[in-house]
Amino acid sequence: MEEQQRPNRPSFFSSNRLSIKGALLVFMTLLLLIPAKIVEGLIEERSHRQQEAVNEVGKKWGNEQTLVGPVISVPYYDVSKQGHRITSYAHFLPSKLKVNGTVDPEKRRRGIFEVIVYKSDLKVEGSFKHLSKNAKELGIPNLQWENAFLRMGISDLRGIKEELFLNWDGQEIPFEAGSLSKDLMSSAVSAPIQLPLDSLDQLQDVAHNFSFSLALKGASSLSFCPVGKENAVEISSPWNSPSFQGSYLPEYELDKNGFKAKWNVLALNRPFPQAWSGNTYLLEQSSFGFSLHQGVNNYQKSLRSAKYAILFIGLTFLGFFFVEMLYKKGTHPFQYALVGFALCLFYTLLVSFSEHINFNASYWISTAMTIALICLYAMGIFKSKRLGGAMGGILLGIYSFIFVIIQLEDLALLAGSLGLFFILAVVMFFSKRMNEKEVG
Repeated sequence: MEEQQRPNRPSFFSSNRLSIKGALLVFMTLLLLIPAKIVEGLIEERSHRQQEAVNEVGKKWGNEQTLVGPVISVPYYDVSKQGHRITSYAHFLPSKLKVNGTVDPEKRRRGIFEVIVYKSDLKVEGSFKHLSKNAKELGIPNLQWENAFLRMGISDLRGIKEELFLNWDGQEIPFEAGSLSKDLMSSAVSAPIQLPLDSLDQLQDVAHNFSFSLALKGASSLSFCPVGKENAVEISSPWNSPSFQGSYLPEYELDKNGFKAKWNVLALNRPFPQAWSGNTYLLEQSSFGFSLHQGVNNYQKSLRSAKYAILFIGLTFLGFFFVEMLYKKGTHPFQYALVGFALCLFYTLLVSFSEHINFNASYWISTAMTIALICLYAMGIFKSKRLGGAMGGILLGIYSFIFVIIQLEDLALLAGSLGLFFILAVVMFFSKRMNEKEVG
């Protein structure tokens, strides 16, 4: 008998070529996330260097400023548990506090990094009432009113541009750096004040008015503490993108010429009283103000784009895979790896360019260089200008999609979700006959 010839069956690898290739591409996509993470580390390192530049400029110009006060502090003697006499302080806050001022921002450069600083001119005024009443409620019999002083907390004294003089009930008194008591604020200026006394133990209950002008430099932000029973703060600035922060939000007007903001805060809105002794209250925790917001800077945008690396790599590989499948063009895994490294290099180009020119221009220059490189490479792989151009079109769509997401802040999630849904629909459409091609 003639031996029956058995039909030649395709091998496992040839019959499952597309599945194996797809699994390999998934593995390579995940593997290429390692250099993408290295690039993210590079972006964060550059961002830290920018913050170091901001801190260095702040050391010479003035850091973020927070104003706490004015506060009247009156010394008295207390006895410790060991029987030693120690000096303590009673603190009294103003009945009314009003601050009016202007803030003029400036852009400074430290190497390649841009730092936002400002000059401010502030008018601080108000009054102290019911000091005698508040003192009686504290129940401290030996307050040394003749040694009372007024102090104003300023977080960075290097920002003071001019000599400071306190107008106290019509009398001009120079401020001096520092204060005798450090329990409320570590950085302050102070001035001795005269209080009318019937005797050293009895204070006349009259209103005391104060005012002073403060020319202050700082960086990034300016904040105020609502120490008054009634607080009114009004600030205007030509900066048109402020970020209001702190415990209270203002009423404000904002246009292309800048902003005007007004805060009105009552003592009922804060967690500390009008007068106290012994206790320590963290006054700065109730501060409010604004920062000279720059929006999302180039490093934040670069980092956001780097977080989409899996989309860049995965969708580009998918484009190559579909071209290979539909047009029967073979592509070696090493060629996929080179394309993946080119995609990772995009982020390095983006950060490098954005340190010197506008981020949007940097993005499109880096995009054009990356697309041109991959497009020319695809033409060589597929031996077809048309297919190479098609890959360029796919990449342009991907980069445009990511660019839109980066620019959007409030709608980024919605735009990203809709875009991914559309991409998935396209992929499902082109992959519906994949099994037939693989079997065939």
